[in-house]
Amino acid sequence: LLQSTCTERLTAVRHANGVDVWVLTNDLNSNIFRAWLLTCYGVSSTPVISTVGEVMNKSEWMNIGNLKVSSNGKKVCQTFFKDDVVSSQHNFFQLFDFDNTTGQLSNPQHISLPNADAVACEFSPDSKLLYLTDPFRAQMSQVECTLANASAIAASSVSIPSTYGYYAIQLGPDNKIYVNMGTGLLSLIANPDKKGVDCLLQEGAIDLGTNARLGLPS
Repeated sequence: LLQSTCTERLTAVRHANGVDVWVLTNDLNSNIFRAWLLTCYGVSSTPVISTVGEVMNKSEWMNIGNLKVSSNGKKVCQTFFKDDVVSSQHNFFQLFDFDNTTGQLSNPQHISLPNADAVACEFSPDSKLLYLTDPFRAQMSQVECTLANASAIAASSVSIPSTYGYYAIQLGPDNKIYVNMGTGLLSLIANPDKKGVDCLLQEGAIDLGTNARLGLPS
């Protein structure tokens, strides 16, 4: 057991040395992030702690969501499920800078998108674009996540039309992105480094032969 008070937000990313791995989590009802270093000798007993960004304690729903790191190890995205209490409002997501040498998070950016609720997230293979799924609307959002500030990132948002609202979204080892439709089918983003509809969202491209409702493996 590494930590008993973490949320389902859990991810891993390569250390800057290209060998070791950071295991990254977010504490329950907090803005505390913990990064454990995993090496050939095992897992570090003491994590690197970053206390940064919004305190996620407005409701228990805020503990549901994603934590993803860009492929280049420079950015972290944190999402949460929209609170029923404030269902008339749109939620937000947070972007952080990540130092994959030290394990520290910094520079929090609170970003809200008009007419969108970001529940899950994934970076493009080139780490320049960020995809955000919205299970409440038939659309997906794409932003340029390397821009200078939260306003510029929000202004770069492009809505990718879809037939369904989506949940989990995950970059695969083939550098394509897979999206859970809440059925037995997965949609596919064939060119995720491309802006807007050029990313080629292919709905229902893969039949799993079984039900897949919310999540996807890392």
